[in-house]
Amino acid sequence: MLEPGRADVDDAPRGVAIVEAEASDGVRSPVDVLRLATAAALAALVLLAEWLVGDTLVAFASELFSGLSALPAWMVNLVVTGSRLLAVMLLLAGAATVLRSGRWRPVLPVLAASTVAAALTGVLGVFDAAAGDAAVAVDWPLGPVTDPGFPTTAGLAAMVAATTAAAPWLARRWRRVGWVAVLGLATAGFLAPPASSETLAAVLLGWLAGAAAVVVFGGPWRRPRGRAVAAGLAEVGVPLARLEQANLDARGSTPYFAVTATGARLFVKTLGEDERLR
Repeated sequence: MLEPGRADVDDAPRGVAIVEAEASDGVRSPVDVLRLATAAALAALVLLAEWLVGDTLVAFASELFSGLSALPAWMVNLVVTGSRLLAVMLLLAGAATVLRSGRWRPVLPVLAASTVAAALTGVLGVFDAAAGDAAVAVDWPLGPVTDPGFPTTAGLAAMVAATTAAAPWLARRWRRVGWVAVLGLATAGFLAPPASSETLAAVLLGWLAGAAAVVVFGGPWRRPRGRAVAAGLAEVGVPLARLEQANLDARGSTPYFAVTATGARLFVKTLGEDERLR
C-alpha cells in the first residue's frame, strides 16, 4: 500500500556498484505548490458563492437531483452504504499498513491535515450552510454507517485531507482507490442528508488542508533511484556493472553514468512522475 519513495526495489540486480546522493523524505514539487494554489482558489470561490447565493444554489441542486428518488431503494442503499463502508475500510487498512510496516513518516502530515481540515469547517461556518431536501433516503439498518449524519462535515473534510496528504506516499493503485472512496463518500454525503453546499465546501477545505500539508512537510523522493534504474535496465537486457549519479544540470531529470556488464558506457536520464506528465 505504501510506496517508499521509489527507492526500495527488492529485485534490484546484485553485483551492481551504485553511487548516488542520499534521497530526502522532504521533497517539495512545483506541482504540489500549484495544487495548493488551485485548492485555495476553489475553496475561496465556493465559500464566497455560498455566502452570496447559497439558498439559490441549494434549491437548484435539490431540484436537479430530485429525480433520483425514483431509483430503486436497493440501488440507492447499495451506492450510499457501499461508499461509506469502503471509506471506513480504507481508513482501517491504512492504519494497519502503517503499524505493520513501521513507516511513520506519513503519519504527521496526515494527522495535521485532518485536524486542520476539521477545524476549518467549523471556523469558516460550513456547518451553518443552507440546506434543502434530501435527494434519496437510506433505510438499511447497519448502524452508524447508514445514519443520515454519517459522515459529519468535519469527518468528510478530514477524510479528503488525509487522502490528499497521504497520496505522495501511496502506490498509484491505492491512490485511485482512495479517491474513488472520497468521491463516493462526498456523493453519498450530498444525496442522503438534506442537500446543502456544505458537502462541496468540506471537500475543498479538506483538499486545501491536505495540499498544504504536502507543501509544508514535503513528500518522498519521486524519481527512480539507482536500484530501480539498474533493475529496469536489466529487465530490458542491459545489465549493469556500475551506475553513478552525474553531478550535472539535467533540467529536472536525474542523470547517471552507467557501465554495462560488457564494459560499454551509457548516459541514463530518469524522470519522476511529475516530469512524465508534462
